[in-house]
Amino acid sequence: MGSKRKNRRKQKQNKAFQPIPPLDNEKRNLLMIEAISANQLLTISKEQLQKGQEKTAYILSRHWFDSWKIYVGYEAFIKCDKPTGRKFGRTILDRMNSDIIRPADDFHVIKEQYMHLWPPVKDDLKPQRDYLFVNEGVWQFFLQFYEGYEIKRICDDQGQFQFQVIQPKVIYITQNIIQSIQEVPQNQITNKKSLLNNLKIQVPAQWDFNELQIYFRNHLNSYDLNIWVLEQSTEVSQHELIILKSIHGGRYQLRGQLLQSQLQISKLIKSNNILLVDPFNLFQAVEFEFQLKTQGVCFQCNQKTCLSIQCACKRAFYCTDACRYKDQEFHSNTCEKAFDSEDDDDMDQIQNLPSSGVGLVNLGNTCYMNASLQCLFSSQRLVEFLLKKLYITQYCQKKQIQLNYKFDKLMKHLYISDSKFTPYSFRQQLAKKYPEFGNNSQQDAAEFLLYLFDALNEEIMSLNKKDQHQQQIEEILNFDIEDNTESKQMEESEDDDEEDGQQMDEEIEKEELKQQKQLLLHYQKKQDNQAKTSNQAWENALKQYSPLLIQNFVGQFKSTIKCPICQSETDTFETFHILPLSIDSQQHVQQNVDIYVVVYDWLQGCQKVPIPFDDNLMVGEVKQIAGQQMKIDPEYFIATMCTPHEINQFILQDEEKFSKIIQDNKNQMFVLYQLNKKAHEVTDDELYMDVQCIAIEKRNIYSTIAEAIPTTFPRLLIVNKTKSSEEVYQMIFDQLKQYAAGKQNLLFPEDKIEQDLFTIDQLKLALGFSVKIDFKFSSRTKCPFSCGRNIKKDIQHKCELPYNMVKEMATYLDCTYLRDPHSSLILEFDDGKCPQVFRVLFEWNQQQKKEPPLRLDELIKQFQSEEGLFDENAYFCQQCKDFTYAMKRMQICFLPDQLIIQLKRFQYSEFKGAFTKNNKLIDYPQILEVNNSQYLLYGIVDHSGSLENGHYIAYGFRNDWFEFNDERVTKLKSVDDVLGNKDAYLLFYQQI
Repeated sequence: MGSKRKNRRKQKQNKAFQPIPPLDNEKRNLLMIEAISANQLLTISKEQLQKGQEKTAYILSRHWFDSWKIYVGYEAFIKCDKPTGRKFGRTILDRMNSDIIRPADDFHVIKEQYMHLWPPVKDDLKPQRDYLFVNEGVWQFFLQFYEGYEIKRICDDQGQFQFQVIQPKVIYITQNIIQSIQEVPQNQITNKKSLLNNLKIQVPAQWDFNELQIYFRNHLNSYDLNIWVLEQSTEVSQHELIILKSIHGGRYQLRGQLLQSQLQISKLIKSNNILLVDPFNLFQAVEFEFQLKTQGVCFQCNQKTCLSIQCACKRAFYCTDACRYKDQEFHSNTCEKAFDSEDDDDMDQIQNLPSSGVGLVNLGNTCYMNASLQCLFSSQRLVEFLLKKLYITQYCQKKQIQLNYKFDKLMKHLYISDSKFTPYSFRQQLAKKYPEFGNNSQQDAAEFLLYLFDALNEEIMSLNKKDQHQQQIEEILNFDIEDNTESKQMEESEDDDEEDGQQMDEEIEKEELKQQKQLLLHYQKKQDNQAKTSNQAWENALKQYSPLLIQNFVGQFKSTIKCPICQSETDTFETFHILPLSIDSQQHVQQNVDIYVVVYDWLQGCQKVPIPFDDNLMVGEVKQIAGQQMKIDPEYFIATMCTPHEINQFILQDEEKFSKIIQDNKNQMFVLYQLNKKAHEVTDDELYMDVQCIAIEKRNIYSTIAEAIPTTFPRLLIVNKTKSSEEVYQMIFDQLKQYAAGKQNLLFPEDKIEQDLFTIDQLKLALGFSVKIDFKFSSRTKCPFSCGRNIKKDIQHKCELPYNMVKEMATYLDCTYLRDPHSSLILEFDDGKCPQVFRVLFEWNQQQKKEPPLRLDELIKQFQSEEGLFDENAYFCQQCKDFTYAMKRMQICFLPDQLIIQLKRFQYSEFKGAFTKNNKLIDYPQILEVNNSQYLLYGIVDHSGSLENGHYIAYGFRNDWFEFNDERVTKLKSVDDVLGNKDAYLLFYQQI
């Protein structure tokens, strides 16, 4: 059976890869003409629609359009390329727009004046993703070749084309329907639901309620009518049965609500609603109470299931919290309690809280959020601030400040809940402004706090903006502008007779308001430019923040830049919520940094050279220091960064900063290699080849299998690519000839140069070791060296280097591409044959392991110390009109009540091209002094693991110290359990 399946599979594969007969030239030319003509028309259509020159637009399905482009080879032809692919000229196209329309039988017949809304389309279509707008010229062009469903729209008063539609079901109550139902016998009424003719309608989403009324009036030829929205938790069939029985019995009752509003219908009804249009005003609503945790239809997903969630109004019901929050915005249009919860009133009455609290459920990689919130809520002053609702200003309503309210409510839930709490509501509310926090992707805790503060602040300040604007205008009107003093006095003297004043007409008032706004902008800009003192800048900055941030989390920096030429100083002020501290400062770099020098003679090993550390030390200066100690001309050195067995980076520029290279490559060693020529004399035809030394032997006495074990750091060769591999062997032999088995010269007579002189076994026997080359291919290729195997793309491959006097090295290397700007050779020694000189590993700098931890107060001093602006960071002086190497100094002018400190452990490595984590130990105290102010530690966010696979844990002080690991809460013995944490990332301090 297995072989038969394999055969059938092979037959299918063979059919799939059978050659396709080429298109005839006539058809290819026709498709080319069609593609080029369409491209010209599409360009014209796009320009006309963007400029508002078209009053009617046609809809074109994106799916059909993409299929058409493949069929005609559109992308290739407009680039003057030759189309390829199995679908070119062979794709079978559906009718245009067939994928975005709905069956007409599911909809009521519409009047002729609304035919521009026909045919019915899907109600969840998105522009660009599902459809395009084109002009009539493009549509008629496609109709010449293909059939399609015409869908067009007329532009509105703003010149926009609206395509969003709402498609509720509608039951029209007419005299014929009433008569037909009443004629049905009582025992057959349940089978006559079709009499109601419950079908859909399609109306534009931007219509208001009046336009919907006009639509129904035209349909029924009746002016006075009622529009009912049927209760949504009841199934459609049950509604139909209730209506049939009430009409048959003459009671005319239904479960629903009379629709009366001036809002857009998109804010009143959805496509899953059922409307009943009553032109006789017969129907009345019957009282209906839905019981939670019973079967019903969810208001959001429209699925029949157990409904366990309800709005505070008790008229909207949902299956899950997720559905409720998705429907919250829509439901709030007709319900003032849409954003409330059933326990809101109870929560608002809470004035005192317990001292510990519970954990937060991880919603999927939300440990960053849980840890940050637990630390915030460990601040006693913030808790009191939220309990007193001091974040609410005069102009705030609960509906308008949902995030602030949910932040307050989440804090209370953490303290009063008996078990773990799920912060789903809070997370979804934040995700409305910042969607990245609504998914399950990993995020940074510090970034989360900054985005949270921004969202909390914007929600309050947007409501106060109008009031603040009016106050600022009043201030401006009372502000004595010196430049206009004389003109104002003249105006006052001229207007003395008119102080009784007559009110200005409407046009003059508008013009005056416009001038006031312009004056306000000018005044604000003038104030910002003239904020020469920190007090002025601080007062200006506080106007941008809500009480929650002002009283807790707002501080201010002052940055002073001094030009060394003209001695001018420039001060800029900036607010902060988190104090970022770099842990790569001079404080923790050793006084002496050990580097290694590898001389040209391989048998002399290497030598460690101590280099006095200086932040401004350049690579060229390091070469000079090492050259003086080793008595070697520094021009013969090339700088590298190495691991114990390979070269990872060549440093070719002597102007690079030595300190930055060391800090960016903490797990590597700085090594200088002595060359056999000056470094600047190495030509483009020459190649650096590092030679790795590998011993094939057992790792220890307990090993049963011999392994490839690196024995020392690599050596370096300069190889001319125009030379043969024989010369590479000769260079290696010259370095190691006293260890070679035969100890003879490897050159052979010239009569054998037409062939490979040595086999691999002969070479290994002559040398006592084998020479391999390490490389990759850019595509699947046959190995050009010794093995001859087919090697896949991007697979690291090691193969014996052939001994040949004819082929140039470039012949071998042309078909490869290398992982670095150099190639690697490997010397493999059999067990016991590796020279002792090659068994010296790097002597890693042990001082780093014994280095004491950094002190937090020293990092803060370092943050406020002076630094130079050089190279790409050079400062452009406005007075000198040139870039200068200026000095910059940061100063903390105003400290917040709650000081959050970020230890910048995640830093970008230019060499690795990615962010790496610095696990340096930081010594942070329980009581911290910053600029003569004392702070008490109350929270820590701890990040353990790597950048890609890490986890956040919080520690908070709530009368006792607690560990918060998502939903798990553990009481700690003392503060000593949290001090000295090597994974500390965010530190939370409160001013004493």
